[in-house]
Amino acid sequence: MGTYLGVAVVHAALLYKHEGYKNEEEYRFLHVRGLTDSIADLKRRARGSRIIHFDEFDWKTRWPQALRVIVIGPAAEEAAARSFVSECLTAGGLKPDTVRITRSAIPYRG
Repeated sequence: MGTYLGVAVVHAALLYKHEGYKNEEEYRFLHVRGLTDSIADLKRRARGSRIIHFDEFDWKTRWPQALRVIVIGPAAEEAAARSFVSECLTAGGLKPDTVRITRSAIPYRG
C-alpha cells in the first residue's frame, strides 16, 4: 500500500506546480530506482553540511528535442546572456540554432 501511495505522490508532484510558474512550461524527468537498488553508482555533492546523492539523467540522448526554448530573465543584459546561452549549448553538445532564445516578458523590478 505504501509503495502505491508513494508513486501517486511522485506522479502528482511531476504533473502539478504552483500557478505562478505556469509560464515556464517546463518538462520534468523522473528516473525511479528501487528501494533495494545499490546506490554505489550515484554521484555525490555537498549541500550545506549534508551529502546529497544524485544520478545524472542523460536527457540529451533519450530526448534531444526536449529543450526547445530558453528564456532570458528580465534583469539580464540580453546580448551577454544570449552569448552565454549559445556557449553553454555548444559545450553541452547541443546546436544553438535548434533552441529558440527569447527574452522574458515579465518586467524587471530592481
